[in-house]
Amino acid sequence: MEKFLKIKDITKQTGLSKTTILKLINNGSLEAFRVGNIYVIRESEFERYLASVSSRNADGALRTGVEALIGQTGLVVERISPFTGGRVYLKGELWKAFDSEGGTLEENTPVVIEKIEGVSLYVRRK
Repeated sequence: MEKFLKIKDITKQTGLSKTTILKLINNGSLEAFRVGNIYVIRESEFERYLASVSSRNADGALRTGVEALIGQTGLVVERISPFTGGRVYLKGELWKAFDSEGGTLEENTPVVIEKIEGVSLYVRRK
Protein backbone atom coordinates (compact mmCIF):
# COMPACT_ATOMS: atom_id res chain seq x y z
CA MET A 1 0.00 0.00 0.00
CA GLU A 2 1.31 3.43 -0.97
CA LYS A 3 2.41 5.62 1.93
CA PHE A 4 1.52 9.31 1.91
CA LEU A 5 3.35 12.18 3.58
CA LYS A 6 2.02 15.50 4.83
CA ILE A 7 4.03 18.68 4.51
CA LYS A 8 4.83 18.55 8.24
CA ASP A 9 6.30 15.04 7.76
CA ILE A 10 8.65 16.35 5.07
CA THR A 11 9.67 19.39 7.13
CA LYS A 12 10.48 17.14 10.07
CA GLN A 13 12.43 14.68 7.88
CA THR A 14 14.40 17.23 5.83
CA GLY A 15 14.41 20.55 7.63
CA LEU A 16 12.86 22.20 4.56
CA SER A 17 10.40 24.95 5.46
CA LYS A 18 6.69 24.68 4.75
CA THR A 19 7.08 27.64 2.37
CA THR A 20 9.81 25.85 0.39
CA ILE A 21 7.71 22.69 0.05
CA LEU A 22 4.70 24.71 -1.10
CA LYS A 23 6.88 26.45 -3.70
CA LEU A 24 8.06 23.04 -4.98
CA ILE A 25 4.42 21.92 -5.24
CA ASN A 26 3.31 25.14 -6.95
CA ASN A 27 6.14 25.12 -9.52
CA GLY A 28 5.48 21.47 -10.39
CA SER A 29 8.73 20.07 -8.97
CA LEU A 30 6.83 18.00 -6.42
CA GLU A 31 3.45 16.41 -7.18
CA ALA A 32 0.90 16.65 -4.37
CA PHE A 33 -2.82 16.13 -3.86
CA ARG A 34 -5.09 18.29 -1.82
CA VAL A 35 -7.38 16.53 0.65
CA GLY A 36 -9.56 19.20 2.19
CA ASN A 37 -7.12 21.87 3.27
CA ILE A 38 -4.13 19.49 3.58
CA TYR A 39 -1.59 18.59 0.90
CA VAL A 40 -0.45 14.97 0.74
CA ILE A 41 2.52 13.67 -1.22
CA ARG A 42 3.15 10.07 -2.20
CA GLU A 43 6.30 8.84 -0.48
CA SER A 44 7.50 7.46 -3.83
CA GLU A 45 7.02 10.92 -5.40
CA PHE A 46 9.05 12.54 -2.64
CA GLU A 47 11.83 9.96 -3.11
CA ARG A 48 11.76 10.65 -6.88
CA TYR A 49 12.15 14.37 -6.20
CA LEU A 50 15.06 13.79 -3.82
CA ALA A 51 16.78 11.55 -6.37
CA SER A 52 16.39 14.26 -9.02
CA VAL A 53 18.30 16.80 -6.92
CA SER A 54 20.83 14.28 -5.57
CA SER A 55 21.97 12.51 -8.73
CA ARG A 56 24.84 10.04 -9.04
CA ASN A 57 28.35 11.08 -10.04
CA ALA A 58 28.65 11.80 -13.76
CA ASP A 59 31.39 9.21 -14.27
CA GLY A 60 29.47 6.52 -12.37
CA ALA A 61 32.55 5.64 -10.31
CA LEU A 62 32.12 4.50 -6.75
CA ARG A 63 33.52 7.16 -4.43
CA THR A 64 33.52 7.25 -0.66
CA GLY A 65 33.58 9.93 2.01
CA VAL A 66 33.87 13.55 0.95
CA GLU A 67 34.96 12.53 -2.58
CA ALA A 68 31.52 11.00 -3.11
CA LEU A 69 29.86 14.40 -2.72
CA ILE A 70 31.92 16.29 -5.30
CA GLY A 71 29.87 16.69 -8.48
CA GLN A 72 26.60 15.79 -6.76
CA THR A 73 23.52 17.97 -7.07
CA GLY A 74 21.94 19.61 -4.05
CA LEU A 75 19.22 22.16 -3.43
CA VAL A 76 19.59 25.57 -1.77
CA VAL A 77 17.14 25.63 1.14
CA GLU A 78 18.41 28.84 2.73
CA ARG A 79 19.64 31.76 0.60
CA ILE A 80 23.43 31.69 0.12
CA SER A 81 25.00 35.12 0.66
CA PRO A 82 28.64 36.01 -0.11
CA PHE A 83 29.78 36.51 3.50
CA THR A 84 27.37 34.49 5.62
CA GLY A 85 26.71 31.54 3.33
CA GLY A 86 23.46 29.58 3.50
CA ARG A 87 22.24 25.99 3.60
CA VAL A 88 22.05 23.23 0.99
CA TYR A 89 20.08 20.00 1.19
CA LEU A 90 22.18 17.11 -0.10
CA LYS A 91 21.47 13.39 0.22
CA GLY A 92 19.26 13.69 3.28
CA GLU A 93 21.44 16.21 5.13
CA LEU A 94 21.62 19.97 5.52
CA TRP A 95 25.04 21.58 4.93
CA LYS A 96 26.48 25.04 5.44
CA ALA A 97 27.32 26.26 1.93
CA PHE A 98 28.95 29.10 0.01
CA ASP A 99 28.82 30.07 -3.67
CA SER A 100 32.24 29.14 -5.09
CA GLU A 101 32.06 32.28 -7.27
CA GLY A 102 31.33 34.54 -4.28
CA GLY A 103 27.80 35.41 -5.38
CA THR A 104 24.29 34.93 -4.07
CA LEU A 105 22.12 31.87 -4.70
CA GLU A 106 18.42 31.97 -3.92
CA GLU A 107 16.31 29.31 -2.19
CA ASN A 108 15.22 26.39 -4.44
CA THR A 109 18.25 26.78 -6.74
CA PRO A 110 19.80 23.44 -7.82
CA VAL A 111 23.55 23.50 -7.22
CA VAL A 112 26.57 21.29 -7.94
CA ILE A 113 29.10 20.59 -5.20
CA GLU A 114 32.58 21.72 -6.31
CA LYS A 115 34.60 21.27 -3.13
CA ILE A 116 34.33 20.76 0.60
CA GLU A 117 36.40 22.55 3.21
CA GLY A 118 35.87 21.35 6.77
CA VAL A 119 32.10 21.09 7.13
CA SER A 120 31.22 23.66 4.44
CA LEU A 121 30.26 23.02 0.83
CA TYR A 122 31.36 25.27 -2.04
CA VAL A 123 28.76 25.12 -4.78
CA ARG A 124 27.88 26.57 -8.17
CA ARG A 125 24.53 26.99 -9.90
CA LYS A 126 23.63 23.86 -11.87
